[in-house]
Amino acid sequence: MTDLGPSSFRVLSFVFHASYSARAALDGFGLVEGSFLASRVGLCVPTRRRAALRRLLNRSLRRFRPSVVVLGFSHCDTFKSRLLRKNAIDALHASRIPVVVRSVREGYSLLCRRIRGEHRNQLARALVAGFLPELGPEIPRTDRNERRLRGLWHALAVGLRELVERSPRGAAALARSEAFRMGSFNSLLVRAERRRHPTP
Repeated sequence: MTDLGPSSFRVLSFVFHASYSARAALDGFGLVEGSFLASRVGLCVPTRRRAALRRLLNRSLRRFRPSVVVLGFSHCDTFKSRLLRKNAIDALHASRIPVVVRSVREGYSLLCRRIRGEHRNQLARALVAGFLPELGPEIPRTDRNERRLRGLWHALAVGLRELVERSPRGAAALARSEAFRMGSFNSLLVRAERRRHPTP
């Protein structure tokens, strides 16, 4: 299977929570402009929630034209977040774009030695240091902002994990030198590259 170039392969990721949900789109050039979004779709009343979710998904697909969609879930998965994810899978079925469900834990292990960080905002800091320095100002300064923005960093992490898996050369193009010393990033990148480009 051919690994598409950095500009060709794009991952669109969502993490749904009962309150704030999150969206991000990544390719080999970085975070796609306008994709880093926190949404309150989970707070809509039940009769309007499915329609609001479909609008979010359809607009995102039209705008970002992803190669794959990743739906992430955290250890705080609730009935409402599972229902949002199921509704998203149903809504995405007609698009015929591949849909992958990944645990946020996979994104953490890609970048961090420990799932529970020793430092506040460890995942956010790893993403900024290793891949997206322009997001440095977005690292939350307070506990309240940390809770509100957590889903955004989760969406980026599961999106990056999928980019490594599907387009290792795109992930390598995005990575800064620090990234190759983080978590399992380098070993997974090497494994994905060998799988997609086996040597004779």
